[in-house]
Amino acid sequence: MSVRNIVPMPENAVFERYPKPRYGWAGILLITLVILAIVVAVIMYAVLRNRQSSNITRCEPGLCAIRYDTGDKRCPLDADTRLQINPVFEGCTSNNYCQDPNARCAVLAGGVLDCSGVCGIGNDGCRCEDAP
Repeated sequence: MSVRNIVPMPENAVFERYPKPRYGWAGILLITLVILAIVVAVIMYAVLRNRQSSNITRCEPGLCAIRYDTGDKRCPLDADTRLQINPVFEGCTSNNYCQDPNARCAVLAGGVLDCSGVCGIGNDGCRCEDAP
């Protein structure tokens, strides 16, 4: 058996397929952090956008929207209009009653609370508050 063109090689020879990167560990860390920040930003945008759109709903036609923090009502101009509300901060009730479970007491003239929810004659559009 004849051996031709044999080149001696060192005992612990290392063959590299690709050249080593020149930017080192700091560059790799920076690129990784930038990619991670972009991924987190995209996920947060998608989650927040979805949450905001899912909180919007509408009252039945002709019902008023009531703010839980102030008790004030916003009523539609006609009986066919459906008001848009955020159910976290608002509820729906009729103009002359306080029917929402989170604000069921009518504030009558003089600040008297009526927890039967009836606004009373001449007190249309009364404010509604939660029971004390």
